[in-house]
Amino acid sequence: MKRIGLIFLIILLSQAAFAAENTGFYLGVFGGYVIPQNMSVTDPNNSANYMDAELENGYLVGVTAGWLTPFTQRIMSLEMEYNYIFGTDFDKDKVLPNVMGGGPGKLDGSISIHAILFNVKARYPEGRIHPYAGLGLGWSFFDIGDVTITT
Repeated sequence: MKRIGLIFLIILLSQAAFAAENTGFYLGVFGGYVIPQNMSVTDPNNSANYMDAELENGYLVGVTAGWLTPFTQRIMSLEMEYNYIFGTDFDKDKVLPNVMGGGPGKLDGSISIHAILFNVKARYPEGRIHPYAGLGLGWSFFDIGDVTITT
């Protein structure tokens, strides 16, 4: 638990270190700890066979690039963001009662997620803290590699 608090503190302080003047283009780097929900898996040949697989906690790293629009007096910003989530692999210790219509077993495999987001943000431009409301559109894909079932 201390390590999570330390990571959070480092990320929080790094944002202040990278903060720049309220003009033009900006870049940002961020990270986080991911706590995923269970994953529902369905057999494409028999939709009646499904299971809930548990995932391990993982990590997030990302970069963002944006532009504070001068014609709105820096109230609006346009932003592009890339996120990479990794380490959220199948929980190898969890025994599932019904693995794809067979008996009990365990899943082992790796999962990574890539996401690209385009955002428009309306923000309060004065002071050190900038509350904002945004709207975005994004695209993501994930890669599940080398899934094995052990009984």
